[in-house]
Amino acid sequence: MKLKIIICLLFLLVIQLFYGQNKVADSCDLKTKNIQWKSTYENEVTIEMKIKLIRAKIISDSIYREFKPKLIIKCSPSLYAETVDRIGNNCGVKILFVLNYTKKKSIILDLSKNPEYIFIVEKLNEINIQKVYPIFGTNAQALYGSFGKSGVIILTTGNAKFRKEITNFIKNIKKENKKPNG
Repeated sequence: MKLKIIICLLFLLVIQLFYGQNKVADSCDLKTKNIQWKSTYENEVTIEMKIKLIRAKIISDSIYREFKPKLIIKCSPSLYAETVDRIGNNCGVKILFVLNYTKKKSIILDLSKNPEYIFIVEKLNEINIQKVYPIFGTNAQALYGSFGKSGVIILTTGNAKFRKEITNFIKNIKKENKKPNG
């Protein structure tokens, strides 16, 4: 068993050396940008400005897409939190923004995966967002695994009209995705 794991790890290393991207990790400096954003966010006093910063960060992070390895083998992880920029530079992990819009439903506001969520992001304001829970460090990683590595911001809405808009919007997206192509 140990021999299989060692062989698998060696194989992954060889594949990365020969076929991996020859870019320096974090060459697009997402880690530094996240640290600077977090500092600015924590120094902000008003909820209005904090939500503006959140909205701007979600939009600016939309340029980073999920890293997908060139070769996937049986012992590769199936989920990748790392991101790359438009030209393929390894960037690190984005801050995760989660919107709880009902007691049991939430969505991840990642515009690179769901560009249609711009409708929701543009409506984030102090009227529609009741609470903001920033979670950083080991607590974020404990809750969201490798996706929480750079931190998590949980937004909760108490606005019934906004909740209904989101619910209807999500239903419409699901309907459109179920329509046959043709």
